[in-house]
Amino acid sequence: MAAGDANLYAAVGDRAPLWIGVHTVQLLLILLMAVAIYWLTEGLTGPAAQSSRVALLFYLVFYSAFDSIVGLASGLVAQYGRGLSAAEQAVLPGLSDALTGGGLDQPVPFAIALIANASWLVAVPAAAAALTRAPAPPS
Repeated sequence: MAAGDANLYAAVGDRAPLWIGVHTVQLLLILLMAVAIYWLTEGLTGPAAQSSRVALLFYLVFYSAFDSIVGLASGLVAQYGRGLSAAEQAVLPGLSDALTGGGLDQPVPFAIALIANASWLVAVPAAAAALTRAPAPPS
Protein backbone atom coordinates (compact mmCIF):
# COMPACT_ATOMS: atom_id res chain seq x y z
CA MET A 1 0.00 0.00 0.00
CA ALA A 2 1.18 3.49 -0.70
CA ALA A 3 1.62 6.13 1.93
CA GLY A 4 -1.64 7.87 2.72
CA ASP A 5 -3.95 4.99 1.82
CA ALA A 6 -7.11 5.02 3.91
CA ASN A 7 -7.16 2.71 6.89
CA LEU A 8 -3.93 0.81 6.49
CA TYR A 9 -4.67 -1.04 9.71
CA ALA A 10 -7.77 -2.67 8.23
CA ALA A 11 -5.96 -3.49 5.00
CA VAL A 12 -3.13 -5.30 6.79
CA GLY A 13 -5.48 -7.06 9.20
CA ASP A 14 -4.86 -10.79 9.46
CA ARG A 15 -2.06 -10.62 6.89
CA ALA A 16 0.31 -8.97 9.37
CA PRO A 17 2.93 -11.78 9.36
CA LEU A 18 3.03 -11.74 5.55
CA TRP A 19 3.14 -7.92 5.56
CA ILE A 20 6.11 -7.95 7.96
CA GLY A 21 7.89 -10.62 5.91
CA VAL A 22 7.43 -8.78 2.63
CA HIS A 23 8.72 -5.52 4.09
CA THR A 24 11.71 -7.28 5.61
CA VAL A 25 12.64 -8.86 2.26
CA GLN A 26 11.97 -5.55 0.54
CA LEU A 27 14.88 -3.99 2.44
CA LEU A 28 17.23 -6.40 0.65
CA LEU A 29 15.50 -5.76 -2.67
CA ILE A 30 15.97 -2.01 -2.25
CA LEU A 31 19.68 -2.58 -1.77
CA LEU A 32 19.86 -4.85 -4.83
CA MET A 33 18.07 -2.29 -7.03
CA ALA A 34 20.53 0.40 -5.95
CA VAL A 35 23.49 -1.90 -6.61
CA ALA A 36 22.14 -2.69 -10.09
CA ILE A 37 21.89 1.01 -10.97
CA TYR A 38 25.34 1.63 -9.49
CA TRP A 39 26.84 -1.16 -11.61
CA LEU A 40 25.35 0.40 -14.73
CA THR A 41 27.41 3.53 -14.13
CA GLU A 42 30.53 1.84 -12.73
CA GLY A 43 33.61 3.23 -14.41
CA LEU A 44 31.73 6.13 -15.97
CA THR A 45 32.70 9.71 -15.20
CA GLY A 46 30.87 12.94 -15.64
CA PRO A 47 28.14 14.83 -13.87
CA ALA A 48 25.31 12.44 -14.78
CA ALA A 49 27.08 9.38 -13.39
CA GLN A 50 28.09 11.23 -10.24
CA SER A 51 24.57 12.60 -9.77
CA SER A 52 23.19 9.09 -10.10
CA ARG A 53 25.56 7.73 -7.45
CA VAL A 54 24.82 10.52 -4.98
CA ALA A 55 21.08 10.14 -5.50
CA LEU A 56 21.41 6.38 -4.93
CA LEU A 57 22.90 7.03 -1.50
CA PHE A 58 19.93 9.19 -0.58
CA TYR A 59 17.57 6.57 -1.99
CA LEU A 60 19.14 3.80 0.07
CA VAL A 61 19.05 5.77 3.31
CA PHE A 62 15.67 7.43 3.00
CA TYR A 63 13.65 4.77 1.19
CA SER A 64 14.93 2.05 3.51
CA ALA A 65 14.06 4.21 6.51
CA PHE A 66 10.61 5.04 5.16
CA ASP A 67 9.85 1.45 4.21
CA SER A 68 11.04 0.18 7.57
CA ILE A 69 9.08 2.72 9.55
CA VAL A 70 5.85 2.47 7.61
CA GLY A 71 5.83 -1.15 6.47
CA LEU A 72 7.24 -2.95 9.45
CA ALA A 73 5.62 -0.72 12.06
CA SER A 74 2.20 -1.00 10.41
CA GLY A 75 2.52 -4.77 10.32
CA LEU A 76 3.57 -4.89 13.94
CA VAL A 77 0.67 -2.65 14.96
CA ALA A 78 -1.79 -4.92 13.14
CA GLN A 79 -0.25 -8.04 14.64
CA TYR A 80 -0.32 -6.55 18.15
CA GLY A 81 -3.89 -5.36 17.69
CA ARG A 82 -5.23 -8.84 17.03
CA GLY A 83 -4.84 -9.66 20.72
CA LEU A 84 -6.63 -6.55 22.00
CA SER A 85 -10.25 -5.95 22.84
CA ALA A 86 -12.47 -4.06 20.38
CA ALA A 87 -12.30 -0.92 22.52
CA GLU A 88 -8.51 -1.02 22.58
CA GLN A 89 -8.33 -1.69 18.85
CA ALA A 90 -10.30 1.48 18.11
CA VAL A 91 -7.18 3.66 18.38
CA LEU A 92 -4.96 1.51 16.15
CA PRO A 93 -6.29 2.68 12.74
CA GLY A 94 -5.32 6.23 13.68
CA LEU A 95 -1.86 5.05 14.67
CA SER A 96 -1.37 3.25 11.36
CA ASP A 97 -2.58 6.28 9.44
CA ALA A 98 -0.12 8.48 11.36
CA LEU A 99 2.71 6.13 10.41
CA THR A 100 1.98 6.41 6.69
CA GLY A 101 2.64 10.12 6.71
CA GLY A 102 -0.89 11.31 6.06
CA GLY A 103 0.35 14.06 3.75
CA LEU A 104 1.46 17.50 4.81
CA ASP A 105 -0.11 17.24 8.27
CA GLN A 106 2.63 14.70 9.20
CA PRO A 107 5.74 16.53 7.96
CA VAL A 108 8.48 14.08 9.00
CA PRO A 109 7.19 10.90 7.28
CA PHE A 110 6.10 13.01 4.31
CA ALA A 111 9.58 14.57 4.01
CA ILE A 112 11.27 11.16 4.25
CA ALA A 113 9.01 9.76 1.51
CA LEU A 114 9.53 12.85 -0.65
CA ILE A 115 13.33 12.66 -0.41
CA ALA A 116 13.26 8.89 -1.07
CA ASN A 117 11.10 9.15 -4.17
CA ALA A 118 12.85 12.24 -5.52
CA SER A 119 16.25 10.59 -5.15
CA TRP A 120 15.09 7.57 -7.18
CA LEU A 121 13.68 9.92 -9.81
CA VAL A 122 17.11 11.53 -10.07
CA ALA A 123 19.25 8.37 -9.86
CA VAL A 124 17.67 6.36 -12.67
CA PRO A 125 17.42 9.06 -15.38
CA ALA A 126 20.92 10.30 -14.48
CA ALA A 127 22.26 6.74 -14.90
CA ALA A 128 20.47 6.48 -18.24
CA ALA A 129 21.94 9.81 -19.34
CA ALA A 130 25.43 8.71 -18.29
CA LEU A 131 25.04 5.47 -20.23
CA THR A 132 23.88 7.21 -23.41
CA ARG A 133 26.88 9.55 -23.28
CA ALA A 134 29.39 6.77 -22.59
CA PRO A 135 31.59 5.66 -25.44
CA ALA A 136 30.74 2.32 -26.99
CA PRO A 137 32.89 -0.56 -25.76
CA PRO A 138 35.36 -1.93 -28.30
CA SER A 139 34.14 -4.94 -30.21
